[in-house]
Amino acid sequence: MVGAKVEDEGEGKGKGEAGTQYDNVAANRTRAAAHCFEAKCFGVMCSGFMDKSMLDEMIKHAPSMQSTLHSLTQGASLFLDPTGAQIGDSIQGDEGIVYADLDLEECVEPKQFHDVVGGYQRFDVFDLKVDRRRMGVEGSFGAEGETGGQGRGAEVGSSGDGGGGTAGL
Repeated sequence: MVGAKVEDEGEGKGKGEAGTQYDNVAANRTRAAAHCFEAKCFGVMCSGFMDKSMLDEMIKHAPSMQSTLHSLTQGASLFLDPTGAQIGDSIQGDEGIVYADLDLEECVEPKQFHDVVGGYQRFDVFDLKVDRRRMGVEGSFGAEGETGGQGRGAEVGSSGDGGGGTAGL
């Protein structure tokens, strides 16, 4: 049966030997949920379905893969909201279509608190200046005796002191 787990065949088995398969569905859901949370967006996990005829055809061409193919966990298809929580229908181990109602208003408030594209910059504490003068190679890596801004780079400083060191670009 596709989706079955391989049971541990005895003690003393090391990691990667006989045991349960890697829980790919949980790992993919965790990664997708993290992306939804960070981007404050909805997510869709979509997996293909391997039916018995496909499984039989694969085994016919590669008989040595039979035990591996029979131990695989089928992928899942589902929806995630901007917090990473599952919403709507989900399906695993069967062929079908899943549905969910997505309310785009759920993305607005979280984006106001955590703007991942940087629209909430702090101009009162951060100042970036680019020195556009052409510099020789000797000034590119902050040679000794140089003053800030003499090398190739951008001057970064706080608005309180008006300047700072050199940050390479």
